[in-house]
Amino acid sequence: KTVRQFARLREDEDDLSPRQVAAVLLDDPLMALKLLIHQQRTRGRSQNRDITTAEHAVMMVGMSQFFTLFGDLPTIEEMLAEHPKALIGCLKVIARAKRAMHYARDWAILRHDIDIEEITVATLLNEVAEILCWCSAPGLTEKVFALQRATPGLRSAAAQKAVMNVSIAELQLGL
Repeated sequence: KTVRQFARLREDEDDLSPRQVAAVLLDDPLMALKLLIHQQRTRGRSQNRDITTAEHAVMMVGMSQFFTLFGDLPTIEEMLAEHPKALIGCLKVIARAKRAMHYARDWAILRHDIDIEEITVATLLNEVAEILCWCSAPGLTEKVFALQRATPGLRSAAAQKAVMNVSIAELQLGL
């Protein structure tokens, strides 16, 4: 979906605002992560503040440069073509991340928080470790969920440690 939306946006690149690109980014946790990682790596010495929102990151990269860097990326569907169960698992986690992001955004608005967009991005990225597990180690992640189905009451962290020697929460902290 993100690739299709970026292709459509790129056609009107001259009339495009960073907010429009950010709206697409906030629908895709991995794409938001890629942009923030890129922004952090290419950060100039004079930049004394972290860029923590999708819109600001797009502004810092620049529209043309953004589409040059991120215009032709592999999709999850391509990566997990041989693992249909993993694709479904990954898409479920992405849906959960997006749902949580919408709740967090609504609560931030109700609470009159200072930086609603920062809260939105942080919430979207909260599930990124599990998404990466589905993408990078689909076989192991499938084994974790199979173990949980076979052992009712088994906690997620215990199943993850048994199969992968690390819990997803520990992996998230490490990332």
